[in-house]
Amino acid sequence: MKMRKKYFLLLILSIILISCTNVEPKSPDLQSQKSVINLNISTCDKIQNQDKKWQCYGEIGALKNNISICNLIPDGRQYTDKDTCLIHIASLTNNISICDELSDGRGRRGVCYKELATAQSDISLSDKITYTNGYYKNLKLDCLKSVALKKNDLMICANIEEPSRKYNCLFLIALINKDAKICDKIDKNYVRDDCFFQIAKLKNDTSICVNIQDSKYKERCEYITTLSQQKDFDCNTLSDLKKYCYYNTAILKEDISIC
Repeated sequence: MKMRKKYFLLLILSIILISCTNVEPKSPDLQSQKSVINLNISTCDKIQNQDKKWQCYGEIGALKNNISICNLIPDGRQYTDKDTCLIHIASLTNNISICDELSDGRGRRGVCYKELATAQSDISLSDKITYTNGYYKNLKLDCLKSVALKKNDLMICANIEEPSRKYNCLFLIALINKDAKICDKIDKNYVRDDCFFQIAKLKNDTSICVNIQDSKYKERCEYITTLSQQKDFDCNTLSDLKKYCYYNTAILKEDISIC
């Protein structure tokens, strides 16, 4: 009985200490929409850290699709939560006028057009992106790639002028469709080889490995796909992976003599 009383006394003291502790409110998590939707900006005003406070405004404004909340966030911040809030609302509501009103000094208007183009699967919106400086210098090309992936449209990828983004777009479309024929459209050897390798693994199809030009990569492809099919592999046919092959085979067969 004495132990029980001590336990309850400790429990009550703990509750009192917790309730008296001045803990700064956290910015709401975008993933917790059910709890955030009932919040208002008075919650944000209790946050002492200014960066976290405006982030809180941005998240609540975005979740409630409330432009007036976004506009309460001051301009001039390097990574503005105001623009992020407005861009989120623009993409959800397909409201291009919100994008039109954004400043393009940091490429944010272009980011807005990109998000809207992807949401609407509308490639024509990429023509509105004119910002070509700094981090967003290839924003228009990234927009084309995003729309291509959203629409699963190979032709959009093929028309991207910058080689690395074009190849990456074709690579991803090939993976989405598990179609090794698309890999042939990639001119860069190592990217094309990796495309064949990844699809061979996805489909557990060793026959696709024959398309790989790099001999070591082809060997790796044949070994991994054969292993995934739980078939025996002749380790003597390997060069770089021979020891690795013996090691794995010994473990799989629980046969120490293979070592």
